[in-house]
Amino acid sequence: MKISKNDLIFLPLGGSSEIGMNSNLYHYDDNWIMVDLGISFADESMPGVDILLPDIDFIIEKRDKLKGIFLTHGHEDHMGAVQYIWDKLRAPIYGSSFTISLLKRKLKEVGLLGNVQLHTISENKVINIGPFEIQPVSLTHSIPDPLSFSISTKSGTIFHTGDWKFDNSPKVGSEPNYEMLKEIGKKGVLALVGDSTNAMVEGTTQSETEAFKGLRKTIKNSSGRIFITCFASNVARVKSIIEASLENNKKIFLAGRSLNRAVEAANEVGYPVEGMETSFKNIDKYKHDDVVIIAGGSQGELRSTMTRIAFSQHDRINVKPGDTAIFSSSKIPGNEIAIDKVHTAFLKKGVKVVTDEDELVHVSGHPGKDDIIKLYKLIKPQISIPVHGTPKHLREHANIAKVTGISLSIEPENGSLIKLSGNSPSIINQIQIKSSVPDGSQILKSDSSIFTARRRLLWNGSVSAVIMLDSELEIQLPIKIIQNGITERDDEMEWISEVKSDIEETIYSLNKNELTDDLIVEQKVRSSIRSVTKLLFKIKPLIDVHVLRVL
Repeated sequence: MKISKNDLIFLPLGGSSEIGMNSNLYHYDDNWIMVDLGISFADESMPGVDILLPDIDFIIEKRDKLKGIFLTHGHEDHMGAVQYIWDKLRAPIYGSSFTISLLKRKLKEVGLLGNVQLHTISENKVINIGPFEIQPVSLTHSIPDPLSFSISTKSGTIFHTGDWKFDNSPKVGSEPNYEMLKEIGKKGVLALVGDSTNAMVEGTTQSETEAFKGLRKTIKNSSGRIFITCFASNVARVKSIIEASLENNKKIFLAGRSLNRAVEAANEVGYPVEGMETSFKNIDKYKHDDVVIIAGGSQGELRSTMTRIAFSQHDRINVKPGDTAIFSSSKIPGNEIAIDKVHTAFLKKGVKVVTDEDELVHVSGHPGKDDIIKLYKLIKPQISIPVHGTPKHLREHANIAKVTGISLSIEPENGSLIKLSGNSPSIINQIQIKSSVPDGSQILKSDSSIFTARRRLLWNGSVSAVIMLDSELEIQLPIKIIQNGITERDDEMEWISEVKSDIEETIYSLNKNELTDDLIVEQKVRSSIRSVTKLLFKIKPLIDVHVLRVL
């Protein structure tokens, strides 16, 4: 594959044909920039893994030509991978004041703060970097200071939305800059790379002010102590909860590291969040029913505050029958089971659970169909490139673009190398993309044999066999067999006896040359153990064989 110097290229590394792990590359004049570097969450098919990272192998080879990483906002699916893989890129990072403030705290926790070159940007100043002219544009989302980027080159302008919605009363931060959007549209836009999360949702997305009204009503009508969770970075929602609680004469406590980190960042950049306590030393001074606790863990995270409260694992916060648990958030796809477990734990304790399906306690941060149509009419691009969604979301987004008069839509997958310059914009190549996984102190590919072994252990158990052969190639001492997850102890002796007998027959059937080769002996014994175990239990365990020799 050869990319010409003046090709204007868009290459998504994550976030296309999926929701999460957003990471995108743009090329022009032999230079690259990256927009976002996020994570997604692993499922039960990857034991011991919490998050997934985008595949950046393509740009690592060209990192001397990577001029900068531009973050649209501070959500984990857009910047959560920075702390894990920035060291492989070592490019300066650009973001809004809140985004950079939040990132500083994450980098400090992992000892990288002094190493990363950070730049705070706003729509008041255009950034010229290499052949790219980048105009930040203020929109709104469920986090302070989100930015879209108008990326201009001599071959055309691309408008990259990031996550966004139109909220004319956002409670935190500024309103969308409609005038700047109009001006960008008038100058001419080659392509719009746009959020597709709510492309199947009719109408427009409601304002954060509506969520505040719903929370005020719900808190007023709730009984007992109120436990309420939301996305930690949704500072506007935290403020709404605090204001609604104060109006109902409640005492508010904030619980959760991510929540505290977001509030600290908001206070630092001029979005004060006040009226609550972050220490629980005074909680017993107040009546149980007079307290509202804002807790982290809206997605059912195993070690989060909301989960620990639900399962009576918090050392300072107790739950009583008649209390209320409010989930002021949506369910991120893939987290439904974990969230439902927390709901069930609360319900078993006699706690009423309220979600956005019951009351207006949450509004989305993404645009509905009518919002997307409005943006297309403002930007007027020649090409639509839907991202941030499953194939179904992307197709619906493309249909919306067609309604507005956009004749060409390109629906990418991760790794789709899209040439936008020239007479026939299209996908010119498909790069193989494999996500990565932070596993302790190492970064592994998601298809690593390590995870294959863990899945085998999870579903089929393990067997270890130790065999000692003497100089005459005879078995010395009893064969040692150890199993985990194969059979109950009552049946273990019968199975071990069968396995040992079959191993002995296998070894005695080998010739001298075979018996002197450890690899052959291990292979034959492994096959023997597998055959017996499959015959008795219909499973294929992970098997280790160790051959020892007495000289």
